[in-house]
Amino acid sequence: MSTENEPLLSKDDLEKKYKEEKEKIDIILKEAKYDEAYKGYNDLIMNIEKDIRKNTSLQKEDVDEIKKIYLIPCYSNLSYINIKQKKWKSVIENANTILEIDKKNTKALYRKCYAEINLSEYENAEETLYQLKNLIGDSPEFENLKKSFEEKKTSDKLQEMKKYRKMMNYYHKLNEEKEYKEMSKIGKFFYGCHSCLKKIFCCCNKRKTIKRLY
Repeated sequence: MSTENEPLLSKDDLEKKYKEEKEKIDIILKEAKYDEAYKGYNDLIMNIEKDIRKNTSLQKEDVDEIKKIYLIPCYSNLSYINIKQKKWKSVIENANTILEIDKKNTKALYRKCYAEINLSEYENAEETLYQLKNLIGDSPEFENLKKSFEEKKTSDKLQEMKKYRKMMNYYHKLNEEKEYKEMSKIGKFFYGCHSCLKKIFCCCNKRKTIKRLY
């Protein structure tokens, strides 16, 4: 990529360079070499941002176009890799970066919501769903995501109820065991008293019998 001694490239030259580099990394991604592809996209992003800062002759419109054409796909592919590796926080971070460039990017919103669902961040997911619906309406994609949201939320509630029930059963069992131990102590005490009384009664009877004999 560019060095300090290289002349500043025009917008067209920059786009050509980014396109060639991105195509190489896309091939790596298709081969499912996720760690290698992730590093490649990160390096490309850093070089694009460096070139933008360095080349002050670029107009704002040119910078915005470069970001939309090259930065957004790179961040989008990073979020795709994050999903494959189930790194949900990173999915949200990369999606948010895309939305800073293009707040109406439906793919970024979809992936962000999907990650929030997997993290059980239901308030955030509901808000992202609402934003997505405003852009794509009740499309099949939206309905599928909404269904995933409802199923995961219901599943989490059931799991929470099971944990609560299990906990309550555990404490109930502890109480039962405690009560059983207490009752056992009382039972042993009365059994001991009964045994003592029985011995005393038998002893008294023996004495009465001996007295009658003599």
